[in-house]
Amino acid sequence: MSPAFLDAARTDAPAGVEFLEHDITALPFPTGRPDLVFCRLVLAHLPDPEVVVGRWMEQLTPNGVLAVDEVESIEAVEPVLERYERLVVELVASRCAHMYAGPLLDAMPTPDTWRRRSSRLVQHFVTVSDAARMYGLNLETWRDDPHMREHHTPGELDEIAAGLAALKGSETDATVEWGLRQVVFERLDG
Repeated sequence: MSPAFLDAARTDAPAGVEFLEHDITALPFPTGRPDLVFCRLVLAHLPDPEVVVGRWMEQLTPNGVLAVDEVESIEAVEPVLERYERLVVELVASRCAHMYAGPLLDAMPTPDTWRRRSSRLVQHFVTVSDAARMYGLNLETWRDDPHMREHHTPGELDEIAAGLAALKGSETDATVEWGLRQVVFERLDG
């Protein structure tokens, strides 16, 4: 989370809520052993998400819970959205990570010290215009990434940006289908 996001969160937070900036891969957690950890759309950007989950589970109190929400699939209906998705998957893979971390979490074995309480696939439908708006913002964030500069021309990225901009005003009823894997792990009382 960026310092700007933390500042915004602090501005709107109710009294008594505290925010800390911390590298989520650095353990132990700065707050001590939590009862609950919630992770949404983070593990897809980290190498070895199963290892990270295992390390987080070790930090929980007995009977503590880790709730994870990660992308399992994305079904785009527009060619420019599909093209954008291919580039994102490529970029994430260039960092040794898995854009679609959901299936990995669903299939991971659990040791004797914790268990999977639930795992479900939730379909979430996003309008083409909303997806294009979000993807356009994301593209501006990572278009200058060294991997992108090395493997794609500015013209190619400009073409995708223009296609996304055109879809922002789209009035089609078409949607992009996101499959989100929601997994809840529980540390067993030890």
